[in-house]
Amino acid sequence: MWKAARHERACAAERSAMRGGGLRDENARRNAPRNARRNARRMAEIKSAQI
Repeated sequence: MWKAARHERACAAERSAMRGGGLRDENARRNAPRNARRNARRMAEIKSAQI
């Protein structure tokens, strides 16, 4: 079940990236310090799940 949830999040991220790339990039630049730790932890979880 957690695999499906992770897949759904990935699809939503891809759709939002295709729809509004510029706006998201601007938000990412403004929020970079706050988001960096959360993103790093999520990427570590995904990588450990793939192994």
